[in-house]
Amino acid sequence: MTWIRFAALTLFWLPIALLGTRAKADPPQPVHWLVIDFPPYEIRTGPDSGRGVMDRYLQGLMERLPQFQHRIDVVGFQRRDALMKTAQPSCTVSRFMTPERAQYAVSAQRPHLFLLPPRLVATRKAGDELRAAMDRDTISLSQVLNQRQYTLGIYPARRFGEAIDQQLEAIRAERLAAIQDYREIGTGSIIDLLNIMARGRFELTLAYTVEVEYLRRNHPDLPPMDYFPIAGATKLLPLYIACNKTPEGLALVQAVDQLSGQEEAAAQAQRDFETWLTPEEKRRYDTLLPKTK
Repeated sequence: MTWIRFAALTLFWLPIALLGTRAKADPPQPVHWLVIDFPPYEIRTGPDSGRGVMDRYLQGLMERLPQFQHRIDVVGFQRRDALMKTAQPSCTVSRFMTPERAQYAVSAQRPHLFLLPPRLVATRKAGDELRAAMDRDTISLSQVLNQRQYTLGIYPARRFGEAIDQQLEAIRAERLAAIQDYREIGTGSIIDLLNIMARGRFELTLAYTVEVEYLRRNHPDLPPMDYFPIAGATKLLPLYIACNKTPEGLALVQAVDQLSGQEEAAAQAQRDFETWLTPEEKRRYDTLLPKTK
């Protein structure tokens, strides 16, 4: 073989060999999606497991991001917060961003879904008393808990939007005994919290109407409950894709921001969410939603 032919073959095969080496050196980046049992957004137990609003959204997102090695981990609210602060590449599709969370996580530029705010959920006995004392369409969380002998039971790692979170912080400072913190069991579902409330350990909790009613349909032993709009609550809560500030997490958020088809995927998630609303909630949601665009 002449040196000219050898050089020509080398020039031909060297780029191919380098590409092969690079492909082997750049496997898909691993990302852990932290999912909570949070119906109807994320459903991980029961007959509808994997068919929540965000479950379907996440499945489509993973298919459109093949450059990442996706893994789903079902965790609770407290465990999710802990993992988001570690070096393990971790992301979630159901994140309210707060100043505290922004210290260790980064979110996509735009939210993909807006939620109606949570409500004060009461046992029927407490609900009758609260309804008789109401003089407006909303109820003051601080007035109920600071001036009345009611107790609110919650998971402390759960967030309800900045406005309600700030109210809870102020109430803790004013009357610490008004709020009972409960340890999450398993995947973060509030079914255990609702069962404890039904047994009379406390009278009030915070949750989304669609969430509680979904659980009541699947757990008929849960008694009926009353729902009260909270004064000062944000009218719509934006949900973001968020990842911790690992190289993989930052790369995924950047990829999401550049991904085509995100607007249609978000619109489909919104339509899926609306199917869970009562007619009254859907009318209110449709009225509020255009103001966010």
